[in-house]
Amino acid sequence: MAPEIHLGKDYEGAKIDIFACGIILFTILSQRPPFRSAKPNDHHYNLLASHEFSTFWELHAEVESDGQDRFSADFKDLFQSMMALSPSKRPSIKQMLAHPWMSKT
Repeated sequence: MAPEIHLGKDYEGAKIDIFACGIILFTILSQRPPFRSAKPNDHHYNLLASHEFSTFWELHAEVESDGQDRFSADFKDLFQSMMALSPSKRPSIKQMLAHPWMSKT
């Protein structure tokens, strides 16, 4: 669930869906979820919420057999925007679909 639900705040369905899609994309790529729960006490989510992206990606680093990082720079950019703590900072569905990573898949 998106952090605004855990925090008992009002929410917009489309922004919740974007958050959920980010989790699904990450899980498809890595075959594991990016964090347990989008709550402040979840270490992995807290890294995203506090913009400590490099530490988050270090903890999730995966190298393909060809030596390339499983998570491209474009994917990281898209995922980080989808996981924004503030729903207003998450992309719209239109923006998400126009992201460079989406055109590479």
